[in-house]
Amino acid sequence: MGFSSRKLWLTSKDYFLIVLGITIYAFGFCAFILPEKVVIGGAAGLSSLVYFIFGVPVGVTNYAINITLLAIAYHIVGRTFVVRTIFGATVISLAIGLFQPLFPEPIIAQQTFMNVLIGGMCCGIGIGMAFTHNGSTGGTDIVAAMVSKRSNVTVGRMMMYIDFVIISSSFLIFHEIDKIVYGLSLIHI
Repeated sequence: MGFSSRKLWLTSKDYFLIVLGITIYAFGFCAFILPEKVVIGGAAGLSSLVYFIFGVPVGVTNYAINITLLAIAYHIVGRTFVVRTIFGATVISLAIGLFQPLFPEPIIAQQTFMNVLIGGMCCGIGIGMAFTHNGSTGGTDIVAAMVSKRSNVTVGRMMMYIDFVIISSSFLIFHEIDKIVYGLSLIHI
């Protein structure tokens, strides 16, 4: 089975736009949201919690979480989902690993709302680009896909539950309700 030049072009374009979208996501997350100590949902949010508690870089934890979840999910969600997700998880972990050290402080000083708003827009645009071109970044997508295969809970609903728990748990670290409110405002990203 060979690739036609048109199919090769479309596949290359998809992967380029997935990488571009994930890079925009990682920039928004690392430059605006993470320096404000706002925990978002998904593997990035769980990785942020690990970073704030133990100091392990977000990209490293993010990759470890995704690879572990994919190993568990392989037989449930299938090979195609796992292969695409490994690509997305690798790119997002590398991009976060690249951007995190560049932005130790928020870009807009003393403007948490603006930083979270701009970061959320970047994350939404970036993840939207990746999803539109059949990309996946893993995280709660993996858990939600496994649960939906074994129960009647929808993928979206499961992702919302998991993200709510991750974001709410940031209260145990910061003891600040406003951080939870900012995180919950980003839950649809």
